[in-house]
Amino acid sequence: MLGSMSKTEAFFFQGSRRGPPRRTSITVLGTVIKVQAQMKYLSLILDGRWSFWQYFVKLGPKLISGAAALGHLRTWEDWVCYAGGVRPMVLYGALIWMDALTADNWAFLRKPQRVIAVGGIKGYRTVSWTAATLPAGDPPWEFQAEVVAEVYRFRVEARNRGVCPGSAEVGWIRALAQQALFVRWEDELGSPSAGLVAVEAVRSHLSRWVKRKCGTLTFKMTQVLTGHGCFGKYLNGIARREVSPSRHECGASVVTAYHTLSECAAWGLH
Repeated sequence: MLGSMSKTEAFFFQGSRRGPPRRTSITVLGTVIKVQAQMKYLSLILDGRWSFWQYFVKLGPKLISGAAALGHLRTWEDWVCYAGGVRPMVLYGALIWMDALTADNWAFLRKPQRVIAVGGIKGYRTVSWTAATLPAGDPPWEFQAEVVAEVYRFRVEARNRGVCPGSAEVGWIRALAQQALFVRWEDELGSPSAGLVAVEAVRSHLSRWVKRKCGTLTFKMTQVLTGHGCFGKYLNGIARREVSPSRHECGASVVTAYHTLSECAAWGLH
């Protein structure tokens, strides 16, 4: 215990204050310990306001740098395995930080999730968070954290009653929590601000899409689902590669993924 005093840290719960008073310290067994505004415990960064802001600030770049490995993944199955390896990193400590999520923290979480999902679906870098995570079948990480928390609460409550829940009971609770996740996710997708093409295609089949065992995404399929691809509207409005959103072959004034698939005479039967 004495040998570990030099490694001891202390931080100050400041509430609405900017930080701990200057030159604040505590003395334990003759060792002076400076009181700071935050401290690292295991892999979490705790702060005096219990906001976990610094934790999410540093977590995002780590996940994004790891996403660079996606360039070497050739198949959809490879990406699914990779995403499964990243997920524990994201959800680590979720039981502690999920109740402290704010709009800013959501943004820090969703940025790396978008980057990883874009790499998985082989989409354009301009694809929005919704249009990337929905085709990838990767629910919002904050929703996945709630599933973890629900299972944990069930285990704790059962043990407090002197009961050790079996794998079947835990699996049932996890399935219920996942059902609630899909309900909440579908509700959020009811008024999307971006990714309208992907939402229209997938929302009504959300659970089936995520849980499907076959049907991998190709580069061209991703363009159709996201609307970001070789379509006049995208090339003119976002990519700035064309002077007009029209199609030269059929004369349509605005060319979208829907028009290319369903209306364009240039792709009709001859």
